[in-house]
Order: sequence, then structure tokens, then C-alpha cells
Amino acid sequence: MFSIPAMGAPTHLSHQQQVEVLLEAQRAFDRGSELRRSNPQAAAQAFAEAADRFQLLVDAGVRNGRLYYNLGNACLQAGRLGRAIVNYRRAELLLPGDGRVEANLRVARELRRNQIAAVGERALLRALFFWHYGSAPRMRFVLGLAAYVLFWLMLAARLWARRFRWRFALLPLLAMWLAMGGSLAVEAWAGGGRREGVIVVDDVVARKGNGEGFDPQFEQKLHQGVEFRLREQRGDWLFIELPDGKSGWIRSREAELVILPKPKTLEPIMVDRFGLIRYSGQSLDELLALEGKHDNHILMFAIEGGLQRKATRKGNDKLAPEEMSVLAVMALDREVNNGGYHQFFVNEMQYAPIVVESLNRVGCPKTAVITEAAIAALRLPAVSVAAIEKVIYDDDDERDRKLGECDDRFFEYPENLAERLFAYVKANRSKIRLS
Repeated sequence: MFSIPAMGAPTHLSHQQQVEVLLEAQRAFDRGSELRRSNPQAAAQAFAEAADRFQLLVDAGVRNGRLYYNLGNACLQAGRLGRAIVNYRRAELLLPGDGRVEANLRVARELRRNQIAAVGERALLRALFFWHYGSAPRMRFVLGLAAYVLFWLMLAARLWARRFRWRFALLPLLAMWLAMGGSLAVEAWAGGGRREGVIVVDDVVARKGNGEGFDPQFEQKLHQGVEFRLREQRGDWLFIELPDGKSGWIRSREAELVILPKPKTLEPIMVDRFGLIRYSGQSLDELLALEGKHDNHILMFAIEGGLQRKATRKGNDKLAPEEMSVLAVMALDREVNNGGYHQFFVNEMQYAPIVVESLNRVGCPKTAVITEAAIAALRLPAVSVAAIEKVIYDDDDERDRKLGECDDRFFEYPENLAERLFAYVKANRSKIRLS
């Protein structure tokens, strides 16, 4: 076990040390998930240990969206709400449009003690420029590029079809091109989060000036999770503007900026779903050959990454039943450990119709029974994505109570899903292809 340096202190870890720290973080998070209901205090300590381990990798220079996502999850479970939000927002910068990051960020924001809504000019700007504030940079780039290409193609087509009223098509494309380009330019000028931050401690007194001798600016104190825009910095004081337009000075140690640390020249090991192995076209046999050199749980994340890439390219309907079973069980293991069955149904509902069958197929009948009870708690006429989507966001105390009971049974870990999955993949290697 490595000692944890001061938060944010620069450190260097060899490749093997990074591997060991990653595994320590993963085991601590799993331990916290197991203890969450039976011993909340011990669970919080385990989640805090996981957060410290993930943070150590950040301090060592690892720059990866999944790392920030998992650091956010650990901080959220450890009660570090402010640091959870700031790390989810960093994950957003590296994983734009990722549904899991967006969903967990929404959950974290709902837990804030200060709920400060945008009002006045800022609210009007958000309403008028909803496409800027409500979409990821990557999406705006793709839309802008598409509009740019279509604009010039249609402009050239005017030479052959002069009778067509091209301006009715050209003007909207030109407007979209300029709007998306301007949006990206504004975001680049703002520095991709350099001018925004999050308060990470409770009981923060915002003052009228940059010193303890100035009067408090607000009657109420600010608490962790409050997001702000940085207007000025003087020494260790920040002049911040809140979503409602109000402003004040706080100590820099009371907040963190969303800015991403500059990556260092270290071997990148954090990849999809905090897996160790970077999947870049390896065959299944090549990954299975690493058994004994790396934890099987980590290898399963790499295999999952390969199958997800294949599914994205070819579609889920082109995957073999054995491949879909691996994806379904991995999704269940990850989501239930992070947030219970409710989170699984929200984030990975597409696997719900096949997950019980998949668990039985890979040799996890006890977990299959628990999962079947969780699905029954939804009281669906038939198990389908549409049916789950219709009920999962509704308030339902009885459903949530039953799902909580299923969580408790799952966290007793009647079966080691990762090990049984790995054995299943080895036994069915002829039917599973990663490309």
C-alpha cells in the first residue's frame, strides 16, 4: 500500500505502481459498496480511501475521462460532494455527451444544500442560447462541420440547378455554421472550464473584499457543490459570480477550478471504464494471454471495451449471444456496485431484457435470482426498454424499497461475477470476437 501524498502534490508512479494503486482503488470502492447498508461509517471510509487512490493517479499525471468519472463516484459516496461535482465536470470535458457522467452529475447537483438557480440576464442567455449551454462541444463541432460542408456543396450545386431556391437551404446552414463555430470559439476563449469552479467545503463565507476584515456579502453561508464563474483572482482570494448573478470573494483553498491538469509524460494506463489495458485492436487471445500478469477484473474491462467498440461499429444486433451476455453482466456489475439496481435500470436499461438469461449463462444463478426480483419490483407488463423508461423516473416508494432489498442481497456477493465472466469468456473464446 502506497502512502498518499498531499492532495494535488506532484508525484511519479511507475507503470507497475499505477497498476497497484488502481487495483487498491477498485478494491476499496468494492468494499465500500459491500458495507454501504450494513456499516455506513466503514463504507464511507472505504470510499474515501478509493477517492484518495484515484486522486493519487491524477496527481501522477494520468489524464482520462473514466478516471475523473470514477474519482467523482468515490467522492460522492464518501460525502465529498463538491469534489464529486468538480470531477464529474472534468470528466464531461473528456467524455462529452457521456450519459453516465451526465446522470451522476445531475444526482450530485440535486444533493447540494445551496440550490442557486440562474436568474435575470444569465437565465435569459441560457434560454436564448440553449444549444450552447445544453450540448457537448463535440456535438456542436460535428453539427458545425456538417453545416459547413453542406453549405459549400449546395453553393457549388447552384451552378447546375439555378432555378432551385437555394437561399432557403443555404441561409439556415450558414446560420448553423456560424452559431456552432461562434459557440466553440467562445468556449475556447473561456478556456474549457478554466474560468469556472466549484466550492468544495462547507460553511464558506463570501466577503465583500479580498480579506477577512471585509463584511460577509451574503446572509447565508455557501456549502460544497456550489458552482461559480471566476471573475478575478488576487493572491489566495477568488472573486466569484454565482448562477444568480451575485458575487463575492472566497479563499482559493475553499474551491477547485474545473480546469484539467496538464498531462505529464507517463505511460497512460487509465482507459475505458477504468480498465488497465488500452484496447487498440487486440484479439481476444492476446488479452486472455495476459491472465496472471493482470487482475482478471481489469482484463474483463478491456474485453468489454473491445466488445463495445464492435457494437458501436456493427450494432448490437450483429453481436453473438455470448458477446451480448458479457456486455450485459459487465454493465450490471458496474452499475449496481456504483449506485444499485435503480442506477442499472437508468443507465443500462437496454440490457435488462437479457440480463437474467445472461447471468444464468455465465454461471451466476444466485445473482440471476436477485436480478429477477429487482426486475419484478418494477411491475412491468413486459420487460422492454420502453416499459422501463416509462416507470423508472417516477417516484415509487414501494419499488425503491424492494430495489434496496435487492441491493443488499447483491452486496453480499454470492458470486464473483468478474471471475465467472472471465471463465465464461475463456470457455467460449471461439464464439467471441473483438473485431
